[in-house]
Amino acid sequence: MPDAPRRILIRSPEIRIKGRNRPSFREALKRNLGQRLRGIGLRWRASSAGDRVWIEVPHEETVALDSALAAISTVFGVELALPCFVIPRPRGEALSPERLLNETTSLACGLAAGARPEPETGFALRVRRRDRNFPIRSQAIAESVGRAILERTAWDRVDLSNPALTIFIEPHEEAIYLWTRRVKGPGGLPVGVAGRLVGMLSGGFDSPVAAWMMAGRGASLDFVHLTPSRPDASSPTACKAAELVRILSRYTGRSRLVLVPYTHFDLRLTGSRTGHEAVLFRRFAFRCGEVVARKFGAAALATGDSLSQVASQTLENLISVDAALSLPVLRPLVGLDKVAIMDRAQRIGTWETSAVPAKDCCALIAGSPRTRSEPERIAELEGRLFPDPGEVVELSLQESVAGAFQWGEEIEAFAPAADRFA
Repeated sequence: MPDAPRRILIRSPEIRIKGRNRPSFREALKRNLGQRLRGIGLRWRASSAGDRVWIEVPHEETVALDSALAAISTVFGVELALPCFVIPRPRGEALSPERLLNETTSLACGLAAGARPEPETGFALRVRRRDRNFPIRSQAIAESVGRAILERTAWDRVDLSNPALTIFIEPHEEAIYLWTRRVKGPGGLPVGVAGRLVGMLSGGFDSPVAAWMMAGRGASLDFVHLTPSRPDASSPTACKAAELVRILSRYTGRSRLVLVPYTHFDLRLTGSRTGHEAVLFRRFAFRCGEVVARKFGAAALATGDSLSQVASQTLENLISVDAALSLPVLRPLVGLDKVAIMDRAQRIGTWETSAVPAKDCCALIAGSPRTRSEPERIAELEGRLFPDPGEVVELSLQESVAGAFQWGEEIEAFAPAADRFA
């Protein structure tokens, strides 16, 4: 391969349309990229010029390029990561266009020579002048470089329709970039530009996908998970929730997980069967989430509800749950069906963990849960069963434990968290 400087050019089309917010979004993206790479032991510098963001690849560390690209592909705000060879255009140095074209041609020929053609295959050049002041037009660059590749390498034909090798060439103000492959990222906005949320993590397929989608809109996320007994970090339910947050943290960056037992709720509910147990439980769980959200500085809760998917997610029951809260509840999956949700879970890597059986709150729910409720009647029923709902929440949070994950690794072991939510 050519011995030339390397950079990873980052494409973030959504950031480009954000008007006055572009600089702050771009800085957030650079910060997240740097943190993500440091998480795998690479201290590569993210730089920018205008709307462009790139990462310098130290010459002595190019062996780590594939690992870096795999990490970058999980950073929200990255639509494409382009591992480029670079011909710098230093400020103040007037390199002639002919010399730049010669260097571009030599580099392109080196790339072509490194990719041996199969029989009956051809190559293509895609040239785009991002710097409109570059004096040589795109077509002239393509013709000159294409002739040189045909003359100097084993490639003997051009195929613009179905090329076996495509070399992309882009002259920019600061450099000329050449690359042959592209790595797709999750797109969206950089995590941290849209405030903080607390995700209510059920352990199923839906809530991790919902959290992932909110992270893609720039939200930082922490999580609350309800456990059937006093939290033990080694229990199956805790391990499952922790693994889901660990996976999600590859996209969300730093995320805390609070494990809260629902034993106090369960004891007060014992012997009562009204058909509204699911709504009552969700009101309790979301109240716990609301306390955590206020302590963590979050502005809203996020859940994996999909309208009418199960009895607790009918419109009437969703309204009855929200009536117990003062913070808003965001439901990014509300219009998606189960197939679409599970497809997304497979894509982001949470499907297998979500599929692992673990005890949840289903034992609390009546065999025939009611699909319709009214907030006033639910509040009246709740008042009879739980004269002081806040006390149940407080007792539960006193037995909570919390840990933290960042970029796919545990960074804080689980420890009692009662003092955080007193």
